[in-house]
Amino acid sequence: MVGGTSVLKAETRTSWVREEAVLWRGLGTGVVILPPGSDTPSLLSGSAAAVWRLLAEPVDLPAVVDRLALEFGAPEHEVGPGIARLLQQLVKLGAVKARRGEEAA
Repeated sequence: MVGGTSVLKAETRTSWVREEAVLWRGLGTGVVILPPGSDTPSLLSGSAAAVWRLLAEPVDLPAVVDRLALEFGAPEHEVGPGIARLLQQLVKLGAVKARRGEEAA
């Protein structure tokens, strides 16, 4: 909870999806991404790589949190804030876009 409002509840109407122009490749259990306009690739590993794989299709934050909590055996309230921060970082990198008001998987 942040200020009495769940981070997940605030993101329910936003879906997240990879930017189509991002170059990426799986590397072992991780993923290397190169957003448009960037000269430096980024390595996503662990839960970040799992989030990237989920973003092949638009998905909302609660669905991502549910799937990762199940995959990693962690409580949703513990993984939710970290995933929300990761999505914001990926948006800043130009690797992911937020679609507000759209229905997500």
